[in-house]
Order: sequence, then C-alpha cells, then structure tokens
Amino acid sequence: MAMDPINSADRLVMILRQKLQERRKTENRDRLAAKTSRGVRNIHALAAADGAPEKQLRRRFLQNILAGELGTNMINEAQFQQMVDRVHDAIESDPDSAALLSQVIADLRG
Repeated sequence: MAMDPINSADRLVMILRQKLQERRKTENRDRLAAKTSRGVRNIHALAAADGAPEKQLRRRFLQNILAGELGTNMINEAQFQQMVDRVHDAIESDPDSAALLSQVIADLRG
C-alpha cells in the first residue's frame, strides 16, 4: 500500500502550523520571563530591606514563582496562599531543597 505524497499545499499548511506553534511558545516564554523578572525585582527589594526575616523572603520568593506560573490574579486568594504554604513546607522539609533555597536567598541579598 503506497502512501500519497504530501502535496505542496499540505506541506505549506504543516510549515505554517509549525511556525505558529513556535511563535506561541516564544511569546509564552517571553511573557513568563517578564512576570518572573518583576517578581525577582520585588524579592530583591524585600531582600535589600534591613531586617527582613529569611523565612519571609523564602516564602515570598516561592509565592512569586508560583504566581508567575499560575497567574498573579490568584495571589490574594486563600487557596493560592495555602498552596504556597504547602510548597514552602515541602521544600523546608527536604534538606537539599532547603539548602538550595537558602542559597538563592543569600544570592538575592548579596
């Protein structure tokens, strides 16, 4: 059973779909990078404040990452804050993850 060769129109449609998918991925990545950058600037400002407790910085850092991924419009919702608490607790309960997060906070303060 021989397969029909792809005609020029079908090939063009495939190429256009692929280019559109690549463009959407790039746009999504750029939007996420902008959101993450804003969140990191906020963390830098908090880290620079004298006397900001590390625990607060650690939680705020995680909150900003999750908000960047899930949408900043959720940040004031109780369920979102509970999720941030669960993620924070899970990271704190793993020594390797906790050490990595401590290093990130130290870098931000540096």
